[in-house]
Amino acid sequence: MIYSIFNCSIIVENHYKIIMLGDKLTITLSTDKFSETLRFFELLGFTTLTELNAKNNWRLITDGVVLLLVVENSSEYIELTYQTKSYNAALKKFESIGLDKIYLTPKDVKVSTPGGLGIHLINIDGADFIEPSGNPTGKCGRFHEISLGVEDIYNALDVYGRLGFNYDAGTVVDGEVKTGMQWASMNDGKIRLGLYQFENENPFVTAPTLCYYASDMTERIEAIQSEGIEFIKILNNDSGEPHHGILKTPGGQQLFLFNQ
Repeated sequence: MIYSIFNCSIIVENHYKIIMLGDKLTITLSTDKFSETLRFFELLGFTTLTELNAKNNWRLITDGVVLLLVVENSSEYIELTYQTKSYNAALKKFESIGLDKIYLTPKDVKVSTPGGLGIHLINIDGADFIEPSGNPTGKCGRFHEISLGVEDIYNALDVYGRLGFNYDAGTVVDGEVKTGMQWASMNDGKIRLGLYQFENENPFVTAPTLCYYASDMTERIEAIQSEGIEFIKILNNDSGEPHHGILKTPGGQQLFLFNQ
C-alpha cells in the first residue's frame, strides 16, 4: 500500500550537528504551464504573497505553512531556495561533499542532491523576507515533507547529513529490512525530507513530491474533487471512502495527500 512508507519508526544515532544552509527558505517549483499551475494551487487554497517581477513570470504563494515560489521555465523541477548570510561557508560545505556547482551569478549558486532535489543558495540577508503565518489554510492539510526516491539511501543520508539535515526516524538501514523499502526522515530545522529506497521499481516517489497529512483527508479529497481537480490515484478505506490521494500539477509535479 502507498501509505506503508510512513508506518514504522526506528531512531538511530545521529552524527551531524544542525548547521542550516540558510536563514530563509522557499520551495521553488518550475513549470512551463505557469498560469495553469497558479490556478491549480489557487484551487487548493494557496494565496499570493508577492509578484514583484516586471515580467510577471514568478509568484510567491503560500498555504500558511509552505512558501512556494512558482516560476515560469521550460523545464519542470522542485528545489529548495535558501537565502543565506553565510554564503562562503555554504560553498565550502558543497566543496567538501564534492557536489557540482552551477553558478548563476557570483552570489547565486545551485547544486543537485540525491533524489533529484536541487538546492539553490542566494547570498542575501533576507531582511525583507515574508514569513508564512504557520497556520495551514490550504485544502491539502498540513505540509509534512518533501518525499524523495533515492538509489542509495546510505549516500543520501551522508550527503544530507553533511548539509546540515538531522536524522529524525526511519527503518534500520542495514540491508535486512523485510518491507522491500528503506526510508529515513531528515530535518534541518526549516524543512523535513523523506528519503525512500525501494527494493524493486519505485512505484510512487519518482521525483521530489510535496507530502501532506490530515486526519480528515476523506472530506478534503472530496472538497478538492468538487473544485474540478482530478486525482491521478485514490486509495479508499474499508468503507469505500477516499483515504489517500495523489495529485499532479499541470507541470507534472506530484502531491501526496495522506490520511494520518
